[in-house]
Amino acid sequence: MINYKELEHSTFMRFKSEADWLKAKEKTIGGSEVAALLNKSNWLTKDDIYNKMVYGKSKKVSENEKMSKGKKAEKHIRTLFTLDNPHYEVINQPTRGNWMFVRKDKPYISCSPDGLFIEKKTKELWGLEIKYIDLIKNDDKELWENDTLPEHYLCQVLQYLIAMPELKGVILYAHKKYYRFNEGEKVPTHTHSEQYPYVVCRDDYLKEIAYIESKETDFYENNVKLRRRPKTVIRF
Repeated sequence: MINYKELEHSTFMRFKSEADWLKAKEKTIGGSEVAALLNKSNWLTKDDIYNKMVYGKSKKVSENEKMSKGKKAEKHIRTLFTLDNPHYEVINQPTRGNWMFVRKDKPYISCSPDGLFIEKKTKELWGLEIKYIDLIKNDDKELWENDTLPEHYLCQVLQYLIAMPELKGVILYAHKKYYRFNEGEKVPTHTHSEQYPYVVCRDDYLKEIAYIESKETDFYENNVKLRRRPKTVIRF
């Protein structure tokens, strides 16, 4: 049986509080930040990551109602995943925001999965990421159809595979809430929800994993270590 606390290539870290976890994350590139290094994030920039890692100044993101609901729903969605997949042995996150894994050879690369699980038949270790998604606009619905993931979420789960070479893959288990606008209504009506597993296997993304890791290494070596602020990139 795999002991996730004693892995060959990644170090398990546990913290007493979310504040301690956030402090440790200041020195690393985590899953929620990788998209920014590739200029594919709507929330963060390379400059934000530089300020965090060099000066300890993290960009503050105010928690909205959607984020609050997502946090509350996480444990329940994980339970649904467990019930729907009895062939997996799920390892829950100890407490939200209290664990992290870092690469032993590149400790600036980290991830904090929502859970880990072992496939009972193969004994392989997988990562689990949970999302609570409101799908209101047609554009948003299209992003999540046909077994595809939005780019910034794909970057996030690929970061797990970079930070934890022991992982066979990651399943992003999405709780998707669908809405429609009825005639004469300004507020959309929730019609139905569904859970869907988006499976990301390491072997299917070897080139992407190598490319993202090279970008992280370059950023750390040539920007963070040398205290050289990255060039501003304007997205069109």
